[in-house]
Amino acid sequence: GGYQGIPKEQLALLWVLSLSTGEETLLEIADKSGLDFETVREAARTLAATDLLAPYGGAVQGEIKRRGGGAG
Repeated sequence: GGYQGIPKEQLALLWVLSLSTGEETLLEIADKSGLDFETVREAARTLAATDLLAPYGGAVQGEIKRRGGGAG
């Protein structure tokens, strides 16, 4: 694949940013990306800490949305 050599933490950041519309859970993002859930969850926490993501509705279930994007 084209992602060889890219650390999984960086890939997780890209996947979370790309799919965080409020319609995908972190578990679904992990499944689609092939990355482990813990890495995806940590990426979401990192992005939220930098204000690139905000909790969305059911944040307890792992749903997030991109700041300035998506419905809600």
